[in-house]
Amino acid sequence: MAHPGGLVSPDDPDPLAGWHATETETAAGIIDLYRRAQIFADETINELPLDAIGHVAHWAGAEVTLHEVMVHKTVDAQRHAGHADILREQIDGSIGLLPDVSNVPDGVDWAAYTRRLTAIAAGSGEGS
Repeated sequence: MAHPGGLVSPDDPDPLAGWHATETETAAGIIDLYRRAQIFADETINELPLDAIGHVAHWAGAEVTLHEVMVHKTVDAQRHAGHADILREQIDGSIGLLPDVSNVPDGVDWAAYTRRLTAIAAGSGEGS
């Protein structure tokens, strides 16, 4: 399987570095990365059994099956469709996967994080 280069380095000090676009990324670059990641995902799904074991670094290195990752990514896609989680956060302040099960890394200043993303969006001329 060819790894989709250009993903966030595991050495990046920002635990949320892969969760947003930066000021220097272009829409074409983001779409290209998405397509490369999709090809990698398709190859992984085609080549491995659903019970294949892997480790997810940003899930504290948890041991998971390919099936669990596929279900998680499906839920992520559903949750993020239309940025419904942003609306939920604005309504009740909830962040993360569930009220009692957060998938946001420990120690993240969420308010500062969202201010930074807002500034990035404003600087790009989108979302302002």
